Amino acid sequence: MSRLLPIELKEFDATALTGANQNFGSVLLNPAIKISIFNTSNQDCYVTANIVVGLLLRVPANGTLTLDESTLYFRGVDQEYYIPRGTQLQLRRLTTTATSGNVIAHVVTRQSP
Repeated sequence: MSRLLPIELKEFDATALTGANQNFGSVLLNPAIKISIFNTSNQDCYVTANIVVGLLLRVPANGTLTLDESTLYFRGVDQEYYIPRGTQLQLRRLTTTATSGNVIAHVVTRQSP
């Protein structure tokens, strides 16, 4: 019998995005192993994280972005995790404010022993 890994849901009203980083839901409760981001708005946005240096991802309007084992590789003790527990994902707009839609993330995590 298999079990479903914990999935953390993050949602943000795209019409409230500004040019500054804004928190995208709460901090991760567990380390992330896969992230699927959906931008249902009519404007592109950036996704970043407060403790992952250099992570700046652009999610196109009405587009998706997936980070998984085929996308990222980190060396070290926790190399199987892409984003550590306690990370705060953040969003910001590119230029103009969206007139509709949301930014949604499904973050597949693994509970640490």
